[in-house]
Amino acid sequence: MDALDSRIIAELRHNARANYGDIGGVVGLSASAVKRRVDKLVAQRIIRSFTVVVDPAVEGTAVEAYIELFCQGTVSPRSSNASCPTSLK
Repeated sequence: MDALDSRIIAELRHNARANYGDIGGVVGLSASAVKRRVDKLVAQRIIRSFTVVVDPAVEGTAVEAYIELFCQGTVSPRSSNASCPTSLK
């Protein structure tokens, strides 16, 4: 993997649906050269998949977690609760 491959991967991370011509315009290669490189990265398992991230609330599959925290020494429940983000309380 070289610097061009890294730039191609950065573009795919930004938009996995970008076409090879658009990526080539950014990295300075033709669309066919980008396709060959992406195919090679997939064959070498450097790129393992192209994924879709969907808002869980839209699908009705929200995540809920229960966390148990054990403290030793002088950590009070009040001070540990104060450092917890409000969304986790």
